[in-house]
Amino acid sequence: MSRIRGLVALNPRAETSVATEDLSAMLVARTLALGLDWFYPHWSVEERQSIVGAIGVRMEDFAQKLVRGPKPLEKNPLVSHDNEVLGALAEIAVLLLGETPQADRWFDEFVPLYARILTPFGGDDGGYANGTAYASWDVGEYSLLHWDILRRSIGLDLTQKTWVRNFGRFQAYFIPPGTPAGVFGNGAELVMTETWARYAKAYALRVPSPLSRWYARQWFQEDASRLELMMAPVPAAADAGFPPDTPNAAMFPSIGWSAHHSSLQDRGRTSMYFKSSPYGAVSHSHSDQNSFVLNSAGKQLLIDSGYYDYFGSPHHFRWTKRTVAHNAITFNGGQGQEDEARPWGTEAAKGAIVQFSSAADIDFVVGDATPAYRGKLLQAKRAVVYLRPDAFVVIDRVESAEPRTWEWNLHALNRFEAGDSNTLTVSNGDARACVSFIGSTETQFQQTNAFPVAPMRTASEPRPDQWHGQFVTRSASGRFWSAALIRVGCVPLSMNVRFGPSSASVTIGQREFEFDGQKIVVRR
Repeated sequence: MSRIRGLVALNPRAETSVATEDLSAMLVARTLALGLDWFYPHWSVEERQSIVGAIGVRMEDFAQKLVRGPKPLEKNPLVSHDNEVLGALAEIAVLLLGETPQADRWFDEFVPLYARILTPFGGDDGGYANGTAYASWDVGEYSLLHWDILRRSIGLDLTQKTWVRNFGRFQAYFIPPGTPAGVFGNGAELVMTETWARYAKAYALRVPSPLSRWYARQWFQEDASRLELMMAPVPAAADAGFPPDTPNAAMFPSIGWSAHHSSLQDRGRTSMYFKSSPYGAVSHSHSDQNSFVLNSAGKQLLIDSGYYDYFGSPHHFRWTKRTVAHNAITFNGGQGQEDEARPWGTEAAKGAIVQFSSAADIDFVVGDATPAYRGKLLQAKRAVVYLRPDAFVVIDRVESAEPRTWEWNLHALNRFEAGDSNTLTVSNGDARACVSFIGSTETQFQQTNAFPVAPMRTASEPRPDQWHGQFVTRSASGRFWSAALIRVGCVPLSMNVRFGPSSASVTIGQREFEFDGQKIVVRR
């Protein structure tokens, strides 16, 4: 109770104001509302009035910003913080009903809005375009407890929303048990084992399904004293085995992500993640359309490079969010999909997955990132073929109205070992992969472990250097085709490639594929 009194004494127009720091303002208001509710009989009438007053200033400011002002959230939904606070505002409005006449208006403004939007960063398939780190934080840290209070107090059960019910599938495919890191977006490099374990279990207790129960059972490191678990419903007895016939690959069309696993239920799996997203580089996303990430045996091999030291840091804006920091294509010395005038990203830098298929032994995915380059390129298409369990073929077609030098970027935690001008090996502990690269124009490989701008480093977060490799064309051209064979474990396979004016044909063993810049066709 003394902490509540201390929060009441904070100036709502200073450091914890909506204008200065909206998340702090939300946390203060929500803590006060919960404190008022939980210890209600112990407050005097005057103390209750002071608590409601401290909450009310911030609630009115939030209402002006998100509902009543010139840029309401419903018309400008892709703002991360605004969506993070909205569920708390709905919760607070419910908790304050009967305490102040203003709560009726807050209820009408925030509760239906939250129920309608819930998240603008994904569709009914359960995807979350803002990256796996923010998926964990936004759902686990905020939403689960909001859903509890709304369900228990007014019977509004948001876990019945289609996006909520499918979000567990997104978790299973993009943060599978045993994963060495997250994928895509700010914070993708973080290893959040306790967080993933706690939220997996907390979600499965509220939104049970065969897949979510299996997923939760695979995690062991959670802090059981946290509210997300202590306030969860009592689970019904149910089987937590891996659901039969669960595919090893999935595509989430609403966000333009796909996941390809050698075996989803195997903690030692090989996993490739591909992204070509209609959300572009907005909010916590990066300028990384048509990029991929490769993990194997619980180790990172080909990574999303850079760090999320803090939003808008020199390293974050000048490296981590840029195309050159990802396993993607740049040109003329690192130019990519970003807008130099708006380094925080734009929704216009978007891509799309235009073909996806998965079978027991082979997957296809094709991404079109042409719009992401916003007129700089005439075409930017990438196809990935997965020959399960241990080989990937990546085929690219890029075109420009003017000749350019092209860079095919790769990133890793450790130095690339070059075998010859077109072959290299990447290793991490006992995991390794060999990359063979062929371009329609002759290339040379170069690498460095230097960031153009170093991240902020501390004793607790050293953020070590990473390795950045490029196959760079020796001469400029208006069109560039390339094909890369990535062999996990360096299994013995060879690749034959034929580049034509309108297509590329790749032969791996007895299989032949043709990519015309639009789709992959199996020739044999």
